[in-house]
Amino acid sequence: MVMTTSSENHVNDSSETGVGLRTYLDVIWRRKWTVVLVTALAIGAAAAFTFTQQSKYAAETTIVVGQAGGLVQPQNANAIQPFSATMTELIKSTVVADAVTRQLKLSLSPQSLLSRISVSFNPESAALKVSVIDHDPSQARAIARQIGIVFSDLVTSRFGPTKTTKSQSSANPPLTATVWDPAHVVPGKVQPKPKQNLIIAALLGLSLGLLAAFLRDYFDRSLRGTAAIENAFGIPVIGQIPSIGKRPKRPRMVWNDDHNDSAEAFRTLRANLQYVGLNKPLRTILITSPGPSQGKTTVCANLAMALAQSGSSVVAVETDLRRPVLSNLFGIPPLRQGLTNVLLGAEELTKALYRLDIAPPRGTMANR
Repeated sequence: MVMTTSSENHVNDSSETGVGLRTYLDVIWRRKWTVVLVTALAIGAAAAFTFTQQSKYAAETTIVVGQAGGLVQPQNANAIQPFSATMTELIKSTVVADAVTRQLKLSLSPQSLLSRISVSFNPESAALKVSVIDHDPSQARAIARQIGIVFSDLVTSRFGPTKTTKSQSSANPPLTATVWDPAHVVPGKVQPKPKQNLIIAALLGLSLGLLAAFLRDYFDRSLRGTAAIENAFGIPVIGQIPSIGKRPKRPRMVWNDDHNDSAEAFRTLRANLQYVGLNKPLRTILITSPGPSQGKTTVCANLAMALAQSGSSVVAVETDLRRPVLSNLFGIPPLRQGLTNVLLGAEELTKALYRLDIAPPRGTMANR
């Protein structure tokens, strides 16, 4: 019993997962243009930013810091990481930046120069990699080269041997900084990166597009599907009419086409109406909609034809007093006397009607 219950729960969970996935896919398909538009805007903005951005190049140099012209002594191996971190902070000091700007005669402040310099190091080594980014590759290389020279001189002058250190034991030699890898320009541009920027923009735009699609669908109060309509109004849906479009001569009339999906939909609607009226025959059917051009006349004309084909006597009344088109659908000339004349008592009802004989469906015999 326990195994059976677990299996049933697993089936139910899989079914709910499938329904949830279909719901998400339906929302994405319904709001696909929102997703496409947001993604396209993100890619367009990234492209505009990327191709208007000024190119930047990088130059690198490697400086090895140690003691007495060599690496850190073995007894100080545990202090390599803090030692390298300290030297990194010294390279990015205002003292170094001020000396470089003065010697190269740069039109930059020390703070502006420091914003273009980055220093990285491996925690297990005493090698410092200095990177300089500039719009001019030759100037970037010159700055990187001058940083190595200035920093080496400052370390020698401030941490080099003095009268006091010369008299001390060689167990604690003075600090040194040596340029190991001369300054060189890194091949290619470091900024901008069109491919990377566009890929990131596409992913970000897709994420924002999906978020916008789901938010738009969440706040949309439109009724979609028969289930939503039945839940909102508490009444059953007895028919669905597909889009008909226009046809030559007799636009939107499909009652005489046996192989048309729309014609079959009207026949199904007719059957459902006849079933509803078993206990109490339907004498009047009102066809309306919340707005214009939503298919009221089309439904009225085709449903009247479908009911007439079943042997019923049907009167289709044109109540659109501003733009009457019902007569055009039936292919009859406009009548001079209409609903308004009958309501005002100026004309009899029989004179305001136009008789139209409808042929029975194929395969049946007409009632004589």
